Amino acid sequence: MHTTYQTLCNDEKVNDEKFVETYFTIKETKVRGRKVLYNDAAIESHLKNRVGWFVMASNFIKDKTEALTIYREKDCVEKSFDDLKNQMDMKRLRVHSEEAMSRRIFIQFLTLILVVWIRQKLSEVKWSNKYSYQEIMNEIGELKKISVEGKRKNLTLQTTSLQNQIIELFGL
Repeated sequence: MHTTYQTLCNDEKVNDEKFVETYFTIKETKVRGRKVLYNDAAIESHLKNRVGWFVMASNFIKDKTEALTIYREKDCVEKSFDDLKNQMDMKRLRVHSEEAMSRRIFIQFLTLILVVWIRQKLSEVKWSNKYSYQEIMNEIGELKKISVEGKRKNLTLQTTSLQNQIIELFGL
């Protein structure tokens, strides 16, 4: 920004007019001449919303790539536990026998495997940037397939374009 400031003070042409309009205020008078000011509010807003630091410290891991990989894997595990607690209703087991508890935990484990697989698939095709996991699950929940008894015919109700993309993506 400093070189842009000097360019504006010298009344030279700047390539990015929108940048100048956003982050600078230019006042020109006949007596005092050209005065260029920083737009402190816009700069502060930019720094507050888009700029930050991420610090990771370790006594054991020296390689930054390895440290970031381990952190991301840990984050994945934390998100999985969050899914278990919030989306799959595992806050409390609400069972009265050890056998029922074992069954419930096994079913939750299988569900978690599916959730992680779906998230991974969405991430691979960059859908996680466009759609949230919940939006995808809502669309899947709307899919209906009807089997007529006695006939070997399956009917699928009309699908949206997003549902068609989901069907294709997951090979349903």
